[in-house]
Amino acid sequence: GAMYTFVINWVPTLARSVPGGKTLGVEDFGAFAPGQGWIFSAMMICISIGGELFAGMLKVTSVERGSVVLFFAAALSMVVPIAFKGFYTVLVAFLLLETCVGAFFGSMATMRSRYLPDSLQTTIMNIFRVPLNVLVVTGTRLSDHLSHSAIFTVITAWFLIAACLQLWLMVVSERMAKK
Repeated sequence: GAMYTFVINWVPTLARSVPGGKTLGVEDFGAFAPGQGWIFSAMMICISIGGELFAGMLKVTSVERGSVVLFFAAALSMVVPIAFKGFYTVLVAFLLLETCVGAFFGSMATMRSRYLPDSLQTTIMNIFRVPLNVLVVTGTRLSDHLSHSAIFTVITAWFLIAACLQLWLMVVSERMAKK
């Protein structure tokens, strides 16, 4: 849900701080539009880089432990648009998030194959789409009613909850491995 809520909010957030745009804090889509495609492309490249970093991460730690770091890094990157308004500062934070997302894709695929039996994987994933969709709808609705800072606070909280749940999975999996 956090990632989808981010996707809905990154453009208006950057449009509020675009260099050469209107007053800071006022969305200026006209000034932002010429560079929007380049920024989107950079985000897609960061997802690819994240996928490559995931492969390197597995060489130095477990997928469970590395995923804890990913979720905390994602949460930290979402604190930036709350605390800072500078275009480039926020853009770097967004690129960091997209890098985490790229690594997250490999991480989730690895853990899905490890913890979910093949015969039940599709069913289990479909069941979990219900709460995911609730979070997505919540995030979308929040975008209509809350400030950008409040929305990024919610996104940060969701990533922190994910980090704590991942930490719990890491502890359980490490205990099971010792038995």
